Amino acid sequence: MKKHGKTTFFWEKDLFIVELQGPFNEEGQEYSTTHLKHSVLNQKLKHWRRLEVLCDETMGSPAVLSMVKELYSWYEENGCYVLAVVIKNSLQKDVLERVFKSNIVKIFLDRPQAIEWLEAQKTDT
Repeated sequence: MKKHGKTTFFWEKDLFIVELQGPFNEEGQEYSTTHLKHSVLNQKLKHWRRLEVLCDETMGSPAVLSMVKELYSWYEENGCYVLAVVIKNSLQKDVLERVFKSNIVKIFLDRPQAIEWLEAQKTDT
């Protein structure tokens, strides 16, 4: 099946910025996961922060959400100590709060506020 969903990402020092566009199917999530993990491993950072920015259509099936949950766990196991997610709607907020229970995640409606919060979470460890 053709992959759906688009992921762009880049690093600003220890901050991994991930932007998600459109609804994701399993093929799209698998493709994204492979590239995201590769980028993290190539950075060789012991500890790092993450910003995820969702578009208003970013969502996925229960199977995709399970894949994302596994990716979130992998991130934490590989040095991510804090995550700010910028959402566009209440459905995204509900899913994040129900499915992705984590003490390192904070949800925002505004990108500048998310970045400000992430800056306040910086650590030298």
